[in-house]
Amino acid sequence: LHRDGTVTPLIAPPMLRWTLSHVVMGPEEMERLERERLDEKSFVKSLRRVLLPTRGGTNDLFAARLLGEMRRAHPVDVTILSVDIRGTKDVVESNDQAVTEARAVLDLAGATPAHVRKSGGKHEVKIILDEAERGYDIIVMGVSERPGLAWRYHPLLDKILHSAPCATMAVKASPHGSGQI
Repeated sequence: LHRDGTVTPLIAPPMLRWTLSHVVMGPEEMERLERERLDEKSFVKSLRRVLLPTRGGTNDLFAARLLGEMRRAHPVDVTILSVDIRGTKDVVESNDQAVTEARAVLDLAGATPAHVRKSGGKHEVKIILDEAERGYDIIVMGVSERPGLAWRYHPLLDKILHSAPCATMAVKASPHGSGQI
């Protein structure tokens, strides 16, 4: 009972349940509720931090495009990792070009700019796995374009797939197209 003697708190919940049970939902509302239900279960919607190691090439750029499309629908924090294992001027310039291209694709699609991290060392797998330990939800990598490995993973990718502390996605663009989505 309220101080004024009314019983509203006791009657309101049953009346509200009865009223809502007689409300008919329209098709738009049913679709919206279904989308919300699916979004709650979506792996993609649960992603917050993505690591994109890149050395350039069609497959790495295709991975960036896929992430760009994902960023259009869902805010995701992407870090582009440039790994310099050889330290030569040509490799550094090639890595810088790859980062610039990937960042351009990602920044077009997202409200927040992609982060860039550069790392060097002798062991590329270790560098990528150490970065992945920093709380990423997924690593997205383009498959190597090395000839002769058409039916096998590149050894680097194979090691990362087996040792990554998070989900890992390997991406390969169609050989018949230009990597367009």
